[in-house]
Amino acid sequence: MTNAPLRLMRIFSVLSAALVVATAVLQFVSPSLVKPVVWIRAIGVLVLSLLALCWTARVHEGHRGAYRRLL
Repeated sequence: MTNAPLRLMRIFSVLSAALVVATAVLQFVSPSLVKPVVWIRAIGVLVLSLLALCWTARVHEGHRGAYRRLL
């Protein structure tokens, strides 16, 4: 198996973390623009990207159960 899916999931996780940082910066600069739903979505995307990264890493190691979860 190639490393491409794992690498893409790492990039996705980094971008998700950057989204949370951008939300924090925007909250600091202009609090009226950031509603609570923005925080919920940004943190939700980050959590799900980290879960997908863990599952992708386990699939890369050859775990069949992780493959079924990822599907």
